[in-house]
Amino acid sequence: MVVFAGSIAFWLFAGPTYRQYKEKRSLAQTMRFLAKGDYRNASLSARQTLQANPRNLEACRVMAELAERARSPHLLDWLRRIMELSPTIENKLSLASAALRSQGPPYPLASQMLQDLRTAGKAVAAYHVLAAELALKLHNFLEARAQFEEAAHLEPSNDLHQVTLLSFGCNPQIPRNLPTLVSLSNVCVPARMSE
Repeated sequence: MVVFAGSIAFWLFAGPTYRQYKEKRSLAQTMRFLAKGDYRNASLSARQTLQANPRNLEACRVMAELAERARSPHLLDWLRRIMELSPTIENKLSLASAALRSQGPPYPLASQMLQDLRTAGKAVAAYHVLAAELALKLHNFLEARAQFEEAAHLEPSNDLHQVTLLSFGCNPQIPRNLPTLVSLSNVCVPARMSE
């Protein structure tokens, strides 16, 4: 009876400590493999980490990074899981961006995420850029222009927003280094601007 009680006490107290040790150890291995570019073993170690703790945010981020590198359809699943574990604006925008790249019209997940962020993302330029990209993909050019204008207003020092507005025929304050910006950004400038 004493042995039985001792084994139960050991299981209750040592079990969680061992799982934490196993989680930390496999996460450290994951990072080492990832740094070496050994993506196969990084994936295996990250999955071991997630077996020990399914809510390990770093292991989920590694799995999302690996899914993105492999262009896996599971990327959205991992980004959704990250967003559920840590519902920050950045994580929600990351999910919306990936959904915009991987889903087809009418881009339901991206539309839903941007709709959910309408209030919280109002003061975030990245939100407006993604909303503009969605509007462009849906051929709503007036909405896209308005969103890019808001992004340029929120980040006036970001010359890429200014160049994007030029492609819409807007007249923002033209940056002094426009030729350099155009060559670096791969943004098409209307013919009247390049003459």
